[in-house]
Amino acid sequence: SIAHQLWNKYGYTSTLDILGEDMTSDADCDASVQNYIELANQIAANPLPVPDSEQRKQLTISLKPSMFSTIAPGLEGCEPALARAFARIEKITAHAKGLNINVTLEAEDYRWTDFQLNTYFDLLKKGYSNLGTVLQTRLFRTEKDLNRFDADLKGKRVRLVIGIYNEPESIAHTDKNVMKGLMVKYAGILLNKGVYVEFATHDEGCVSALIRNVIEPGLISPDRFETQFLHG
Repeated sequence: SIAHQLWNKYGYTSTLDILGEDMTSDADCDASVQNYIELANQIAANPLPVPDSEQRKQLTISLKPSMFSTIAPGLEGCEPALARAFARIEKITAHAKGLNINVTLEAEDYRWTDFQLNTYFDLLKKGYSNLGTVLQTRLFRTEKDLNRFDADLKGKRVRLVIGIYNEPESIAHTDKNVMKGLMVKYAGILLNKGVYVEFATHDEGCVSALIRNVIEPGLISPDRFETQFLHG
């Protein structure tokens, strides 16, 4: 597989994502659950040859919340649909946990942020320490959302991104340089809260700023963070 090729050639590990958003039928949502369960099974059957002491480098899976709901938050009749979405996400996370596979609940546009974070923390409280989530620095609200990570919960893990969704100017930054500066700032805040940080950017200057301004001054060990980028 491509993931094994990346490991063999560069020593890069991967997170695997089945693309899909905004489902229109429960049948499609349930099919997505089965597809992710099969993906987890395939990872378990074909793992990367990482040492037992470095299992964090094993292949992981990532998923988007709208892949499991037929109605977006805030729309009429969304509550039952979102309850089913929560159950579907928990089913995948539970199956992956049984296989020692990490899962990341991704971010989408601002309509989904409350559901995404509430689902993440609810499942973390239920003991799913294999679950991580994503924060987008373009959203104004993210600075307050950081406070939720004060909770003493096992397995706190965050992928930091600037975010790809074009949000209204009333709720989001529009300058990418500002967003990238906040990635560095928020990484420091999260690390101080004991969160494992996944710093996701293609900007080498941004990574250098993280190392120079956060990692080196804070004497942060390499097992507490990683950098990520999109393949291709």
